[in-house]
Amino acid sequence: MRGSPAKARVVYAPVEVIGGEDRLLRACQVITNAFTEAGLVLEKDANQKLKLHATIMNARHRKSKTRSRKADSFDARTIFGQYGSEEWGEYLIREAHLSQRFVFDDNGYYHCCASIPFPEEMQLD
Repeated sequence: MRGSPAKARVVYAPVEVIGGEDRLLRACQVITNAFTEAGLVLEKDANQKLKLHATIMNARHRKSKTRSRKADSFDARTIFGQYGSEEWGEYLIREAHLSQRFVFDDNGYYHCCASIPFPEEMQLD
């Protein structure tokens, strides 16, 4: 999260790499580079640093009848106070999804256009 927790718009958890090899980050970078070389990435986005994270809360997706600019933020201080040092466990990532922005499936997740499975022998047990 950037900025003040008192006026948060997005709360995310960083990805902690296990094993110190940064394999996930390297795999993501290979995919990003391929898209950039193919001309599928906007110039303004091409040099942005990749941030591996899990979005926990996003005010943009809040359901509200009255929507103003001030309502787009929320006070996340209690959330950080209660859960900020929480251990969230481990999750094995078995594939990468290419998702279409602003298009959602029935389950509320971004629509997956294609996926690339990671090799079984590369996955940690």
